[in-house]
Amino acid sequence: MRRPARTLLAGLAGACLLLIGSPVQAEVYVAGQVGGGFPQDLRNVEGTGTIHGVKFDDLDLANTLVYGGKVGYFFDDPGWKWFGIEAEVFAGNPHVKQQQITAPGGGATVTALGNGAHVRTITTALNLILRYSYKSIQPYIGMGLAYVNAKVSDEGFSVSDDSPGLNLLAGLKGFLTNNLAVFGEVKYTYTSFQFEDAGVVGSGIKGIYSAPAVVAGVAWHFK
Repeated sequence: MRRPARTLLAGLAGACLLLIGSPVQAEVYVAGQVGGGFPQDLRNVEGTGTIHGVKFDDLDLANTLVYGGKVGYFFDDPGWKWFGIEAEVFAGNPHVKQQQITAPGGGATVTALGNGAHVRTITTALNLILRYSYKSIQPYIGMGLAYVNAKVSDEGFSVSDDSPGLNLLAGLKGFLTNNLAVFGEVKYTYTSFQFEDAGVVGSGIKGIYSAPAVVAGVAWHFK
């Protein structure tokens, strides 16, 4: 994980630990999550470098397992219990499928991408969360800034990019005990990538990445 991602998560985790040990505690929680990611095609794909401006077909990406964790808190003040801050990290492998690609002047880059490639993404997000509490049930929605690291590799090349983006989520949490809860969540990540030397030195591609996902998880709330 890159330095900005580690810094973001470590900062909020440290703040949560301070809140746990403080005399007036907020409602701190930690959670694990796992599910499926269903990325849309990498679209608006264009060449960079020596193939600048060359238009590519959209790249078909594979569905993937998504897994990660969360840490956050809701404010303790009675008038603000509905509002919280959360950091999350989740990873997946939306591989580029082997496919037919056409692009005039794309040359070796077209051949390399058409053969398919291994993709790994790590998304770190800082979310603002709004919840509604009704007995042991809590529906919630959230929105935040994301930082997405993506690495594309094959036998002939390995390239990576770090990009800011948007993270949206909505879910339903049910408490089994006062502290232990299970949840289901739909999330959506949006960003753009630019990979240099993708298949041939001096040539690269850029495109828009959007990825819905459905996850389930277990959370522990320190109350």
